Amino acid sequence: MKNESSEKLIKRVQKRAMFFSLMLILTIFVFTKSVLYCIMFFVGSCVSLLGYYLMILVVDRVIHKRKGKGFFVLAGFGKLIFISVIFILVSRYSEPAVLFYLLGLSVIIMSIIGEGGRQLYRSFKDGA
Repeated sequence: MKNESSEKLIKRVQKRAMFFSLMLILTIFVFTKSVLYCIMFFVGSCVSLLGYYLMILVVDRVIHKRKGKGFFVLAGFGKLIFISVIFILVSRYSEPAVLFYLLGLSVIIMSIIGEGGRQLYRSFKDGA
């Protein structure tokens, strides 16, 4: 099995997340015919992609400088507050809007699971 750089892995996860977002937005619109639900899903997926990107930046900073663990905790707390504030705003619309927002937040998780499946398939294919 050939070695890959972590940058390629991160780019693949981000591309897969964007692909999932586009496919799910189209699916949501086809089944619900509601632009509002598509917007709520899009906001959730943007928040999840932003959180993923921020996590990568913070972890790289902590690893390279060997300090800044407080910044790591502060960034995580800030992300949690940001997600909660948007959740409160979305919850004022309707219950289905909240569900679509939560589905949008899970896009990055689906993408990471997809990449894990790809890596697992690759390891079986290469005989490792």
